[in-house]
Amino acid sequence: TTTTATASAPAATPTTAAPTTPTGGTVTIATLPTPAEPPVNEPESAAATPGSSGNVAVVVGSSPSTGVESTTTAAPVAVSLSWPANAFEGPVTVQVTPQIQAAVPAGGIAPAPLPVTGGLAVGTTVVQINLTTAAGEAVTQFNAPLVIHISSLGSGQMPAYSHNGTTWTMIPQLSSPNLPDGQPDSYFINPDRSIDIYTRHATLFGLLLDTQAPTKPIVTARITGAKLRLTTRATDNVAVTSYRLLENGHLVKRTTQPDLVLTSHIGRFQIVAVDGAGNLSRTSTPILVTRTSTKGHPLRIKE
Repeated sequence: TTTTATASAPAATPTTAAPTTPTGGTVTIATLPTPAEPPVNEPESAAATPGSSGNVAVVVGSSPSTGVESTTTAAPVAVSLSWPANAFEGPVTVQVTPQIQAAVPAGGIAPAPLPVTGGLAVGTTVVQINLTTAAGEAVTQFNAPLVIHISSLGSGQMPAYSHNGTTWTMIPQLSSPNLPDGQPDSYFINPDRSIDIYTRHATLFGLLLDTQAPTKPIVTARITGAKLRLTTRATDNVAVTSYRLLENGHLVKRTTQPDLVLTSHIGRFQIVAVDGAGNLSRTSTPILVTRTSTKGHPLRIKE
């Protein structure tokens, strides 16, 4: 169930401009209004016409729990939708509606993220995009990609879209800000950690949280000459992005490679797999390297 709430923009606060002295010596003080901050959690819409580019922007923030003061809300995130001049064949109305998540009540515990399929959960930045003709008919596809700009990509968040709010499809990442022909969606991470989602359809878009840890790594080992070689296999609902090597219970190395080559020495070696959201797997079964009395082979792997 999606909780919806709105918050009106704060009233503009007048500011006083620097006094000016016209001819004659009389001082005039002009009062200028301060531009109002954009409203939080309010839907916004704009008209789009063929041959003209445009955009519409909203601010998505947490909604306080009913009747309880909220002290730990997520920072508002700016989301804007823009379109090129050749996107539409006729006039349409473009609307972006924030889907608001509950905030943490004062002195309370944060509500668990709303789980969805595949070990993921809905995060705090979700928007519904609707495009309609003057006759009220939905427009779901266009001649050129639209761009959804999200001001901040948090740790462990991944862009996805959904047609029903329950089943989500992950959006693949681009290596450059250009959506290939025939690809419906992709996203690009900008240097400031904002992201641009390029899409050829209108639906529900959001940043999802990966809540599922990788599987417990299966590690195989062999000693070759003076080297200990560890090969790791682990899977994840999204992707394993790195590994941690523990020696005798202590972290000694972080790597993105599943294969490790170490100087052969006695010890107890284990691997932990890590995904992009920072979820840690269970520690692998220990690999024990011990001494042996066999001439020419001073170390062995204990089964």
